Amino acid sequence: MAKSKETEYIKCLAALEQHAHLSDTLGADHPQTKAAMLLAIDLAPPELQDMAHSLAAMLGVLPPASGYLEDGQAVFRVEDAAARLGQSPAQYMAARADAGLDTELIDPALIHRTQ
Repeated sequence: MAKSKETEYIKCLAALEQHAHLSDTLGADHPQTKAAMLLAIDLAPPELQDMAHSLAAMLGVLPPASGYLEDGQAVFRVEDAAARLGQSPAQYMAARADAGLDTELIDPALIHRTQ
């Protein structure tokens, strides 16, 4: 396994372990637990992204997709994702930045809205 691929898996597994710990200590519906799940999803390697998104949707962590990119990737409104975690959009984006995750917003012209 290439070093960068190995690093992706290690980060994802660490985030999943953190989610499991928070779920055990705070409960599955706690905002911190939900945020940990979103972090694990964002850190999942590309080949696991679809499965991770399905799991998060099943657990109620992700809101319904607000649209899709040309390649079929689901996109979510910052406001909707933040509300699921009991955060303001600014808090949500700050938490993503603190975790080293992408905070760049997608150009609305690239989003195909769900009907």
